Amino acid sequence: MEVINCKSCGKMFHSVMGIKRCPACRQADDAKFKMIKEYLYDCPGATIEEVVENLGVERRLVLDFLREGRLETIGPNMVIQCENCGEPIHSGKYCDKCHREITLNLRSAANAIKKPRKLDKGTGMHIKNKKK
Repeated sequence: MEVINCKSCGKMFHSVMGIKRCPACRQADDAKFKMIKEYLYDCPGATIEEVVENLGVERRLVLDFLREGRLETIGPNMVIQCENCGEPIHSGKYCDKCHREITLNLRSAANAIKKPRKLDKGTGMHIKNKKK
């Protein structure tokens, strides 16, 4: 746990698991998300600009919800890019291809850590000037 400044209001708080907003701002964001969700049920396919204009929420917040995977664009209106390759995506941080590649790399790294290393003869540690 570390003490950081809230990304939204600047207030200091104890961040757990890399959360960048204080509890009060997260609660306010959750209320705005609920409002956006209800709006999208009534107006499916609305653009970001329509959501921002009709609800008075910040564009940044809508983009954050897209990055977090809480919202998703439909059709050709892809406004965010894969953080790895830059391809347009509907939601999240990575395109499917990069997500698979990152997952495979992490799994292979985890498996490499689990496997015991085999040492060649004459390598490793020993006691120097062994005395009895």
